[in-house]
Amino acid sequence: VVYRVMSKSIDTLNIRRFVRFRIKTANLPPAEGTTIFKDPAGLAVLHRIKEVLSLSHKYNLSSPMAAKGIEAGLEWHFESAAITILLGVRRRDFDFTEFYLITDCFPRGWWNKITNKDYLSDSVLTHWKKMLDCINLELVTSLDAESINWMTEEEFDQWFSFAK
Repeated sequence: VVYRVMSKSIDTLNIRRFVRFRIKTANLPPAEGTTIFKDPAGLAVLHRIKEVLSLSHKYNLSSPMAAKGIEAGLEWHFESAAITILLGVRRRDFDFTEFYLITDCFPRGWWNKITNKDYLSDSVLTHWKKMLDCINLELVTSLDAESINWMTEEEFDQWFSFAK
């Protein structure tokens, strides 16, 4: 197996692809009655984000589903890449529920695998940044989220290990 270095490292592009935020527990979208998820509020919030991104911003996202090790996830396929969005619930108290959202972008398609192209085009990176801006807007306007903090991977790792 031959590995290539990405032509543009995500870290050098300063894409803050991790976000943590809080929503008043009273303002959470209603969760379905299932108990197989760690916290059904995570799936409900990701459904809400998907609805708004699909309707207001015309993104054709997959349906949110339960994910292993985290509450829920979904994907958006664009050009030669797949953008993944994962949502987890970090801690819950009486007044607020804290969430974290992780996004990542991967090259996809058989041709990229054969030619070993593991880089992302400028167009894909531009659309990914635009999607992150749309998510931020909807966290504020649709979900009335508070304490929104976008982070780099290093900042997220520090917060996540500290918040355990």
